[in-house]
Amino acid sequence: MAIKGDNIVTGGRGQISLTLHSLSRGQTIKNLLPPRSKLAAGHRINPSHVTRLEMNEHLIVSVQKQSINVWSIRTGTLLGTITHTDDANISGIAIFPTSETPHTYCIVESCAFGSITLWKFEFDPSKPIVASKSFEHTITPIPDQTRTTPTPEISSSTFTVHGPIQPIGAFETTPGINTLDIRETAHPNTHDILCGFKDGNLRSWRVVLNKGALFVSSTGALCSLGDWITSVHADPLAAVVIAGAWDGRIRVWDERKRALRRSLVSDVRSAVLCLEVVGDLLIAGSYNGSLVVYDFSKGKHR
Repeated sequence: MAIKGDNIVTGGRGQISLTLHSLSRGQTIKNLLPPRSKLAAGHRINPSHVTRLEMNEHLIVSVQKQSINVWSIRTGTLLGTITHTDDANISGIAIFPTSETPHTYCIVESCAFGSITLWKFEFDPSKPIVASKSFEHTITPIPDQTRTTPTPEISSSTFTVHGPIQPIGAFETTPGINTLDIRETAHPNTHDILCGFKDGNLRSWRVVLNKGALFVSSTGALCSLGDWITSVHADPLAAVVIAGAWDGRIRVWDERKRALRRSLVSDVRSAVLCLEVVGDLLIAGSYNGSLVVYDFSKGKHR
């Protein structure tokens, strides 16, 4: 689930696995049909299921296990794809505009085995879509500088890319990434990447994009003291980080004090798979298919 303005996009399993809705009208705007993938033997996740979503004013970014699809909201057209040629499990996705070039976005993906890759995507909604060929890219990630043990040999990843997409770079983190979110900072071309891990920790990195080069530094960790972190939302205005976990709890962290502010649990007590904040409302999507809305102004859930 992802929300932007009056639009909400939902993904999941089934024949129609990606749908765009209007919040004000309460109606389906259009169904998008992601490319179908063959199910590899022994995999728990069907490659055709939509597992992660992100959107902005013009674009929807959807994830299907080891591929990323970028869509036009206005036309429903598939604009570009990124596909891992190896058996990757993409665990998080985000998109933000860059200030270096007009109509240019940065797509950030995390993989469960611990790598984070950044891509440049160019899209001008006022211009017609031009067909493009597919290309292969091989990327070697920057080593994790926070390791206290010797860094194992870092393997490169190969991708097949279709559309106006170019690699920026990648960096290595701790294995076990479950989810990812991006937070804008006061500095140009500088963002914080926050990831939730299977070990119950929230870890963050600051990334700087400067003339096509990628610079990365670790900014610390918060311990959730709970189960797997399955969803995360960073609120820059309130200086809080909201983390949903496999145990069904949502924990609100005060980032300045690095302390737990509150812990929320709904009656459904199901793993929290996605989080969105709209004003004073926190919307949580759960593993059992339910949606729970928390009203921070009244201190209760609906």
